[in-house]
Amino acid sequence: MKFLLFALLITCPPTLAQAADFNQYVLEAVGALPDGGVYSKKDDATIALGKSIFVSSDQYIRQNPLVASPVYCSGASWQAFIHVISKLQAEGKIRLSAEAVQGLLVNMQPDGTDSWGRWNSNGPGTSRLFFELGLGLNTMNFANAKPGDFLKVFFNEHIGKLERGHSVVYLGLVKRAGVEYIRYWSSDAPKGRGISEMRRTSAIRAIFSRLQNPEALNNIPRMPKTDAYLASMLTQASTEAEMKAKIGL
Repeated sequence: MKFLLFALLITCPPTLAQAADFNQYVLEAVGALPDGGVYSKKDDATIALGKSIFVSSDQYIRQNPLVASPVYCSGASWQAFIHVISKLQAEGKIRLSAEAVQGLLVNMQPDGTDSWGRWNSNGPGTSRLFFELGLGLNTMNFANAKPGDFLKVFFNEHIGKLERGHSVVYLGLVKRAGVEYIRYWSSDAPKGRGISEMRRTSAIRAIFSRLQNPEALNNIPRMPKTDAYLASMLTQASTEAEMKAKIGL
């Protein structure tokens, strides 16, 4: 399936930033973020993540990644995303409104609410956020994937209530003794942040999201506070066809 790009809210005019290879920024982010941090899925990890991310006096998004301990998978991938946005701001590659920057903070938002609540939700959380804001491209085809894409892996057939999944940064495919593995960066039990691998056959379903238009974060103030579809993923199931429609495929 080919990549499709949609802006649900508005289409941003082309900028120099849109032509950059932001996957390289993502790969640099996972190299810069500290390993470890211990793994936990409890509220203490979300609280720690929220404390680690802040807005500076110059209205740049910043983080102290060592504060985010413990950390679970979507928290780690969010840290990588924030690292990229912070660096792009510091380099003058993107300009974000104060409201957009505030919209990147983590304040224990429930699934489907605000930017973080969308990223952290069951189902296609990250790819749904990319589609809503027009941040970049989504695909479910490994042939179109590229190291530095954000990746949601589904370990079972379910989407939503009964799913088992993982939010990671995709680092590519490797083969050993005829077995293909997905190499990725995330937070895994018990070690926390770092590079890991899983058999490709473990991924029953995969959604890759590629950052191409980070300035589309300026659409955050116009985004509905809560996405009803993602909010429902805690208690309801979705079909693949419905999910694809929600992420522009």
